[in-house]
Amino acid sequence: MFGKVVEYWQSAVSVAEGSRVRAVWVLVRMVLCRLINGFGPKDYLLFSFHRKPFSHHVGYLKKDPLEALQNQLNPVEARQLALNKFRFYQRCKDKMLSTPEIYGVVGELPDETLAEQVARIRNESDLLDVVRQQGSGAYLLKPVDGSHGFGIIRFKLEAGLLLADNGELLSGQSGFVEIFDSGEVFLLQRALRPHAELQGIMPGACLGTVRLVTIQVRGQIDIVFGCLKIPVGNNIADNFLAGKSGNLLAEIDLETGRVSRAFGPDMQYPGVICERFQHPDSGIELPGYQFPHWGELVAAVKAGSSAFHELKTIGWDAALTEQGACLIEANSRYDCDLLQVAMDRGLKGDLTCLLGDMVSRRSAESALTAEKSAT
Repeated sequence: MFGKVVEYWQSAVSVAEGSRVRAVWVLVRMVLCRLINGFGPKDYLLFSFHRKPFSHHVGYLKKDPLEALQNQLNPVEARQLALNKFRFYQRCKDKMLSTPEIYGVVGELPDETLAEQVARIRNESDLLDVVRQQGSGAYLLKPVDGSHGFGIIRFKLEAGLLLADNGELLSGQSGFVEIFDSGEVFLLQRALRPHAELQGIMPGACLGTVRLVTIQVRGQIDIVFGCLKIPVGNNIADNFLAGKSGNLLAEIDLETGRVSRAFGPDMQYPGVICERFQHPDSGIELPGYQFPHWGELVAAVKAGSSAFHELKTIGWDAALTEQGACLIEANSRYDCDLLQVAMDRGLKGDLTCLLGDMVSRRSAESALTAEKSAT
């Protein structure tokens, strides 16, 4: 209880310092927001409720109601195509979709059919052998059940040696040797680099992705929402993590691929999300930035939705790499927070109406089919 009180007060202080109002009044608004709309201090800061009237708060969507709709549209078995990274990889390869190659697996293979496609890595020596076959460059070891970029190890092969990001031998890094005995499963992949034309907005080694939400109704695929995840600094992943990662989010026009607004953590006031106008590393102007080869990326996502037709709504993470458009991940239970931050508005009405109509339509079609079968 005391910890929660401290969290509320610290959040109120951060907002107050940035907006030049008394912290006690911010605290009152935060408590009212919790009582009326059910949003706590983290959401209050994440969605910048301090600069929005109370009437706007109710328009924001929470995770649980969204997941309930997603689960009705995406059957349990179909969800495994997105949740299981091996099944996702196999479907992409079967349908000739561009996705990061899996060169090896640390830990037990979940499917023995994969043994013919990827190398089994039991120790550091095996890892070195596999990487040497692929050649110099940067690589990733990713937890097969990981999310939000947690647990990823980035390293490189240089002069025949495995080196960490800091240039030291990988074998000496904390947590590396332990993965071989951890019982966890890790995938070995190349650390793909952003396309050269993305240098201004992705100046580092991290590959930023575009989150595009698709729906599929009677074979028709539409992209309904999207945002750009912009990596900052030496981050390994582009995840936003409520601003804690330092990365940015941007609203992007679905027709043109042009950035309209960008948001990220306020550098002065902890936890506060504010509008950002320049990339902190490159200095490039974010509003108005034109994402290159936008049509190619959109086409790749629509092709992916067609190939994963069992999933009626998907939150795609797609990227433009040195080799072109690439499908990084499919999310059957995608989060709405990213979109609501990037678009700076609540999506409760839009998403619940859109997905709710799809659920109602499917229920009606199922009832009609059952009625015909009975007769």
